[in-house]
Amino acid sequence: MPQNSTSQSKRLRLKCRKKRKRLGRSKEVFMAERSNPQKAISAEEALKTELIVNQALIDILIQKKIISEKELVAAIRKIKGDQNNKINDSKNVVRLKN
Repeated sequence: MPQNSTSQSKRLRLKCRKKRKRLGRSKEVFMAERSNPQKAISAEEALKTELIVNQALIDILIQKKIISEKELVAAIRKIKGDQNNKINDSKNVVRLKN
């Protein structure tokens, strides 16, 4: 890991620890806040974060038996099909005669 990521990660953990102590809840987990909210992140970093968050949510939902893997796969297929239909529909452009 680059030095900057490590130091930023340490700052986030420290900030969370301080927040938990301030609220008197040592065992609860709080979402970390970015130490520099003005700093832009790359599209790659945003995509990686999105993938990690989505996978964590899916894992929790399946583990708690809120959804099954079959339901997840069916929902993914439906969304993919809907998107493909929209793309195909957008390709069917009617040409007007001059």
